[in-house]
Amino acid sequence: MIDKRKGGRLPDHIIEALLEWDIHEHKTAMEKELPWVRQLSPVRQAVLLDMHFNLGPEPFDGDGFKDWPIFLRQVRDGQYRAAAQNMRATLWAKQVGRRADRLSTMMEKDQWPEA
Repeated sequence: MIDKRKGGRLPDHIIEALLEWDIHEHKTAMEKELPWVRQLSPVRQAVLLDMHFNLGPEPFDGDGFKDWPIFLRQVRDGQYRAAAQNMRATLWAKQVGRRADRLSTMMEKDQWPEA
């Protein structure tokens, strides 16, 4: 039981371990499906990993990560500005708001956001 309202909880180190495991699982799955991702900069890899984590690897309701073939081709081919514009024009961007702005800027400029 982990519901704090009912007296349950997980220690921070367990939460961190679960997060690290989840990130590793998504990164491994993404690199298996899209091996060219390993050649991208760390910033652009982080963008794709965030999207993979958020959208999921498998299509669901027509908006899973794999349902973005044009975007993925643009990234693979180094068309980062076009990929960023593509990101901004999606339902996903409307749903996640400022996060989409941040990620598309990271994709386009290959820079970590300022703190």
